[in-house]
Amino acid sequence: MKQTRQLFTVLGVRDLTDSTYVLRLQWSGPEIIPGQRMALGIPGLDERRWYSVYSRPNPHEVEFLIREVPGGLLSRAFRRSQPGDNLEVIGPKGHFVIDPATLDSTTYLFIATGTGVAPFHAFVQAYPDLNYILLHGVRYMEERYDMQDYHAERYIACVSGESGGDFHGRVTDYIEQMDVPPTHKIYLCGNQQMIYQVYYNLISRDHPKDGFAAEVYF
Repeated sequence: MKQTRQLFTVLGVRDLTDSTYVLRLQWSGPEIIPGQRMALGIPGLDERRWYSVYSRPNPHEVEFLIREVPGGLLSRAFRRSQPGDNLEVIGPKGHFVIDPATLDSTTYLFIATGTGVAPFHAFVQAYPDLNYILLHGVRYMEERYDMQDYHAERYIACVSGESGGDFHGRVTDYIEQMDVPPTHKIYLCGNQQMIYQVYYNLISRDHPKDGFAAEVYF
């Protein structure tokens, strides 16, 4: 099925680190459900990249958390875009979402690496009463993107490349020592290796297989 491309205007770029930034676009398309993703591209080029929405639902604008990849044509171009430039957008799409009917009865364990934290940021912004714990695996302290937007007691930074944070090591190390009740709903977003390791670790401890949702970031 051919995917419809639409043009939307760049509103701004907010740098977070030397390699990571938030891209903000004007939006007048379909309603975005927190956790969904969209494909961004440059008009005239066939290449596109999918990114989870980073911001809370807003009928007028949308944000994306993007890491500039060395040698990456699009991530470099998006960062250098100026207010008023147009980008091609496909979406929103995806089912990595929360059922609002379960919000009052569920504890969520969000586990992310790097910019895989994007959909969880959208969840927390959209659902202020959400009962959650967020494990965020990063190499450096500066990669705790917009950590002030999370409840301090619910955000656990697992920092592997330097001292600091809440835990020195990877999220896969942290999860091995963590007591995870079988009633927790597990959402995983990040690199494939992390997702597999966490999934099989918890499955080996009899966590129900239907208690997981995953989104792979390459």
